Amino acid sequence: MAALSVDEYKLSREKKLLLQLENAETLLAPLHDAKRKIEQEAEAHTDRVAWAGFAASGVQTGLFARLTWWEYSWDIVEPVTYFATYSTVAATFGYYLYTQQSFEYPSARERVYTKQFYRRAQKQNFDIEKYNRLVTEVDELRNQLKRLRDPLEHHHHHH
Repeated sequence: MAALSVDEYKLSREKKLLLQLENAETLLAPLHDAKRKIEQEAEAHTDRVAWAGFAASGVQTGLFARLTWWEYSWDIVEPVTYFATYSTVAATFGYYLYTQQSFEYPSARERVYTKQFYRRAQKQNFDIEKYNRLVTEVDELRNQLKRLRDPLEHHHHHH
């Protein structure tokens, strides 16, 4: 008799967990889609920022080449290139001072992306905390169900 009620208990508990899981997953689905969309937008923005930086450095180089060969002689352009190179170094250093992180492409990209993600999430009222909470809840429920269904759990009683 006792064994039966344990099984009944397990079945009703499983049913309850399955319901909770279904609810959590239903709430999570639209958030998950929204998050993916924001991620794609943030990714695209980050790429644009990267390309803009790349283009700017290319334009600068092209400009100096043109100034040197067409408009002016090297003795006029040389100090200008020094100044431009120095200002790039100064800008990089300023970036370092401002963020306390050196300008390495991956970490800079990461920061642009993260900032962009949070900004867009906020604009679209995407609740990051709620999303994280639901992800955790879904994981928890799945683990509980797994433990409940695992026949080995019969032998060791709950820790």
